[in-house]
Amino acid sequence: MNRLILCSLICCSFLTAQAKVLSIEILERDTIVQGRHWGPAGPYELLQGKVFFGTDPENDANVIITDLAFTPTDEDGLVRSSADIVILKPIDQRKSDLAMVEVSNRGGKFIPDIFLNGHGRLEDPNDTWAFGDGLLLRQGVTFIWVGWQFDLPEDTSLLRFHTPIAKYPEGAPITGLVRSDWTVDERTQNLKLGHHRQVGYPAYDPASNIHKLTKRVGRNTPRIEVDDRLWDFGRIEGDQIIQDEHWIHSEPGFEAGMIYELVYHAVDPPVVGLGLAAVRDIISYAKYDSTCLFSVSKGIAVGLSQTGRFLRHFLYQGFNIDESSRQAYDGMLIIIAGAGRGSFNHRFAQPSRDAHRYSAFFYPTDLFPFTGRRIEDKMLRIRGGLLDKAPNHQPKIFYVNTGYEYWGRAASLIHTSPDGAQDIPPLPNERIYHVASAQHYVPSFPPEEPYKADHHLYLGNPLQFKPNLRALFTALYDWVATNTTPPANRFPTITSGELTAIDGLSYPTMPGFERAKVIHEAYRADYGASFTDGIITKQPPRLRDAYVSLAPQVDQLGNEISGIRNVELLVPLASYIPYAIRRGFAGGNGELHLSKGTFIPLSKTPNANDARMAISDLYNDKNDYMLKVRNAAESLVADRFLLKEDIHRVSERASSYWSWIHGKKDILSSDPIEVMTFNIRYDNPKDGVSAWPNRKDFVVALIEGYDPDFLGLQEALHHQCRDVRRGIKGYRWIGVGREDGDKKGEFAPIFYQKKDWELLNSGHFWLSSTPEKPSVGWDAALERIATWGKFKHRDSDKEIFVFNTHFDHRGEQARLESIKLLREKIQSMTAETPFLLMGDFNFDTQSEPYLWITEPRNEFTIVDSKVISENIPQGPPGTFSGFVVTDNLPQRQIDHIFVDKDTQVLTFEIIAKSRDGRYPSDHFPVFTQIVPKWE
Repeated sequence: MNRLILCSLICCSFLTAQAKVLSIEILERDTIVQGRHWGPAGPYELLQGKVFFGTDPENDANVIITDLAFTPTDEDGLVRSSADIVILKPIDQRKSDLAMVEVSNRGGKFIPDIFLNGHGRLEDPNDTWAFGDGLLLRQGVTFIWVGWQFDLPEDTSLLRFHTPIAKYPEGAPITGLVRSDWTVDERTQNLKLGHHRQVGYPAYDPASNIHKLTKRVGRNTPRIEVDDRLWDFGRIEGDQIIQDEHWIHSEPGFEAGMIYELVYHAVDPPVVGLGLAAVRDIISYAKYDSTCLFSVSKGIAVGLSQTGRFLRHFLYQGFNIDESSRQAYDGMLIIIAGAGRGSFNHRFAQPSRDAHRYSAFFYPTDLFPFTGRRIEDKMLRIRGGLLDKAPNHQPKIFYVNTGYEYWGRAASLIHTSPDGAQDIPPLPNERIYHVASAQHYVPSFPPEEPYKADHHLYLGNPLQFKPNLRALFTALYDWVATNTTPPANRFPTITSGELTAIDGLSYPTMPGFERAKVIHEAYRADYGASFTDGIITKQPPRLRDAYVSLAPQVDQLGNEISGIRNVELLVPLASYIPYAIRRGFAGGNGELHLSKGTFIPLSKTPNANDARMAISDLYNDKNDYMLKVRNAAESLVADRFLLKEDIHRVSERASSYWSWIHGKKDILSSDPIEVMTFNIRYDNPKDGVSAWPNRKDFVVALIEGYDPDFLGLQEALHHQCRDVRRGIKGYRWIGVGREDGDKKGEFAPIFYQKKDWELLNSGHFWLSSTPEKPSVGWDAALERIATWGKFKHRDSDKEIFVFNTHFDHRGEQARLESIKLLREKIQSMTAETPFLLMGDFNFDTQSEPYLWITEPRNEFTIVDSKVISENIPQGPPGTFSGFVVTDNLPQRQIDHIFVDKDTQVLTFEIIAKSRDGRYPSDHFPVFTQIVPKWE
């Protein structure tokens, strides 16, 4: 690891009061993943440090910031603030022209998980898992994370914003009202004033009687004041009461089933709205300051849930114009924000408060206007649009909502009139995409437990929509960078009949299913006469009439009709309900669960109590199902809602649904053929303790433990083939050296159990334009060979073709042409006879050769055994492991076993066995059990 620790300020730009970024302090600078090249952009580096801002309170772009005028300035007349910053960029910044600024949800980082197929918080620059497949790195994107939220918990991995305190000019403290609420499902003695993990405002003068606690049984039921003698500030630990103005406690306990609400006074408000300015100014710095280390010409902001609402707020308050009257962001991807904005720029704002149906009630989140287009709220007699304040500096915007946002975040209001009577089309610079039937986030699969006592329903809807977000960002990137027209809007409309009141939804009868009787509503709320100035004087607010929320219509399975319909809906095995009903709690039953949906698998066979079609009515078997999944995935690619390289990811998820719903298969009754492919690494003395003499016994023992019918090896030299043959009893083998067609060079041998299988015919060919003789193909670095054999089962006389190969590690064209040649050979040789193809292909499941060979074709289709496995695949995701055991298991699978489309695959496993901290090879073997379909 190349780590540079800098204690002094670098990249300093002490500019005029018009400029925002005064300096950046880089504390750590690392090249990531040992300098791996990510396509044309080359290697990337990770920078971590602090950024220092200076904000001019008299600039027109800043007058909207609440309490900025009451904040001390420095000798230059600027208000100082600072933030944590992380930058991931090409080492050669000239190779990047666009920055993606992630507005961090509560201080975290979601880019690795959603957009890179990675994980974690990018804390280790050599954590290969964190950077995943590097999708956007391959596109040369610069990534920027900057802190904007001041009230985060103490956690060094979170991005924090340090903002000053506002005080009146004479130095007098500023006080004001704050409100906290809780839904109590189990009796407790302590309640924290902050939302979720955030740090709440401490109470001002906690001993006085100016603070009021109430309780109520429902969202809109009357409040009952709690006797002051039953509660106080502080928290109970054991037998002790700890003085702590960030908590309240009750010795008798707060009752389960109640909603508690505290309205209290606080002092010394931080200037929360400076967080909006920080997000504005970091991209302006990158775009317009030539001294910036991460200089780009365009910027896209991305926000998820809380920070999607942040970006809607950012737009509404005109922050997309910087202090020099220039456009900040060129594009915005606003994800699962619904119709909300939030508590991002008022006195004593709590940025984490989100206002769902049954949590964080009535905070200033769902406020008119909701649409980008300017419309009228006839009841309030006001007109407005989300983009009114920057008509000439509007970014290109994608709004992406799931089904949950229509139920839990009033998403219909972003494209309907306030009374729900008519559609409001988006502006030309806006696109609206609805991910049909998905919940607020993508949970893991399979689900852990049935939904309460009902085994027909599961809490948590696993519909996978992260691949949609990868495709949509790519489309937005193209729209911003090259003005390529993005996919057309996909959302439900009143005119089409796809958007309706909830009592108009046509759900089928499903065992145990309870349809929702409530939907989240946004209210016309009165926060007091000073709210337009960012000051709340009425807590709780006075509620007036609600805006009308509508929901997407459903099909005969209960899945939403409109929007982006993923493979889960195009090739269904279940009903995916975007909401879940609270049941069995002390209170709030019948309300909506926070953010979660419901998963209701179809019956495997017809069920008189279930109006939906059964799985057996829809598909012949898993192979039929998976072919339909692949075709559905291809249609999503054509519509630009899925990247071609994500087809396999979507297919694997779909495969896991089938395997889980159908349960574990009994493999003993199926008499399967067992197959293993294993790159055993050529005998290289430079491998030291992992050289062949030190590991050959482990290789043999591993193979013997699985005892496959057919074994394909790669990188095996002649003497290694003989070593394996001597070690594993009862096998014969076929194959030749790739360099001379005899014994020179590496083999791709096929071993077979001689007691069960008779060799009828065999041969080999080179992967080149002259396959009949030793040769290097296309742009390959070395000769490459394929070995084949036709075998007959001694007891049943059933026949099968087996192919084994090893593709070139360098030549991209060679890998594509090699797979085309193999397919041609297999099709011409096998006719109606089952076959299997195995080897080290040096391509992963996102590559063009993989997608080409697995593409369904009417005349001849080859499938990946992992995808059609009846049982859930076992082992790590990847196969190229290296010798040494580490915590970073490989993610890329380059060793595969393919079969014909009629073969049933019972099990699939990537084998990660080790001894004394080392693997037997630098590749994991792959093992599968198959049942061919013989005529």
